[in-house]
Amino acid sequence: MRKNLKNGLLVALALVGAAACSADVGDRGDTLRAIDEQAMTSQLLYLLPDVSPFPMNAADLAASGEDTTSAIPIRVEVFDDIAVAWFAPGGAARVNRQGIVALWRVENRTPIAGELENNPETGVVNPGIAPIFVGDQLSSEAIVTQTIPVDEVQQTILDFFDILNTQEEVGALIRLGLYHPGCL
Repeated sequence: MRKNLKNGLLVALALVGAAACSADVGDRGDTLRAIDEQAMTSQLLYLLPDVSPFPMNAADLAASGEDTTSAIPIRVEVFDDIAVAWFAPGGAARVNRQGIVALWRVENRTPIAGELENNPETGVVNPGIAPIFVGDQLSSEAIVTQTIPVDEVQQTILDFFDILNTQEEVGALIRLGLYHPGCL
């Protein structure tokens, strides 16, 4: 009886350990980073996953003792809720499913002053022309006013944990297909 109890306890502990190892460990704060989106998307960058989860430019690679021949050349494109690292041999991005090197979540994105935020919950609307009624007669058109966040610097926070080959990949690829119809 004691042997069965001991064996049962060992099996239970093994199952608990396996469940804990496969459980979601929550946010990975060590891969969150605020970026200069314009600088990141306008230059050729490199990924060297053994050295850093973050994209690096040639100078960063050299400072870490590596060179561009040992890294994967990429171009980064940032959307509302996802960022993509496209394989970019010779500096030209291969924008297709096979060209995706990494997918990252956009955790926060604040628009630049004057840029419209793509979020209907905040009350931001696109400028346009709307008809004005005087009584029941249609009058001349007027410009609809817009509310724009007053923030001088855009802040984009990415989680540089690559979600390729994870449970999040399918949803991310579907969302990416909305931005690049036909290429996925």
